[in-house]
Amino acid sequence: MSTAPVIHIGICGLGTVGQGVWKHIERALPDLEARLGARLVLARASVRDLDKKRDVRLKADQLTTDPLSIATDPSIQIVCELIGGTGIARKLTLEALKRGKTVVSANKALLCAHGPELFATASKHGGRFFFEASVAGGIPIIKALREGLVANRFRRIYGILNGTCNYILTRMEREGLPYPVILKEAKELGYAEADESLDVEGWDTAHKASVLAYLAHGTWVRTSKMVVEGITALTQADLAYARQNGYAIKLLAVIERDLERNVLSVGVYPALLPLTKAIANVNEVYNGISVSGDVVGETTYIGRGAGQDPTASAVIGDIIDAATQLV
Repeated sequence: MSTAPVIHIGICGLGTVGQGVWKHIERALPDLEARLGARLVLARASVRDLDKKRDVRLKADQLTTDPLSIATDPSIQIVCELIGGTGIARKLTLEALKRGKTVVSANKALLCAHGPELFATASKHGGRFFFEASVAGGIPIIKALREGLVANRFRRIYGILNGTCNYILTRMEREGLPYPVILKEAKELGYAEADESLDVEGWDTAHKASVLAYLAHGTWVRTSKMVVEGITALTQADLAYARQNGYAIKLLAVIERDLERNVLSVGVYPALLPLTKAIANVNEVYNGISVSGDVVGETTYIGRGAGQDPTASAVIGDIIDAATQLV
């Protein structure tokens, strides 16, 4: 493959997901290169602490504490933004796109806050922006909406988009334990952050709902315009009563469009789902999404929604899609 095209990849943020991406690309490199007909080079990665012990090995000259140096490196064609937040992540994404590079991101907060700016910058400068990993981890829901279901208009999309909340509700229902006890266990297992408010108050789900609404309907709905309610007020008695009557309570993102009146609504809240529905039986840290299109009818997607491997899978899928366009 010495005469094959060479594609250099830079990873900004070598945390849990970044290390997963690096590890799985290294493991699958021969197969990925054979599929592409090109060489893939994991060129550089940015970190906060150069001396921190990691699960992947990099040479000293591959590491930097300056993520912008990766975004502006002329030898790197694909930049993976895995830092999170809307500060330096926005800056490095814009710098890369202004140089016509491809950016792959898992950052739903960045998309919600600056999506129009990012897409406009990519369009103006010939860059590309991929973000499959920003919603539902290992479920390829973004690709489904953009490609597989493109012939449809969508009356309703609803689903479980936060594994932390789903884990807590599953344990509360199965074991009859109160919310604070399960939350403590979720933190110990690494399912919930030290500050769990973004998850349990519904805002993480709202960010993801905003992305899906844009993909399905071409409209950015800010979270400030949504009804957003989390799970903190739910009790084990609520969950048990629902189950006794043939329902499950799930924290749902609900995106509905009245096609006749062209009215779009987006909300996040705990809802009763009949146990006959597939999404009602999605438990633990899994995500599930139901999409109703006017051509295809209802389709359902279930899979792991967070964690190193599912998110890395989505990021690598975007990297390979991007690389295909560069070959």
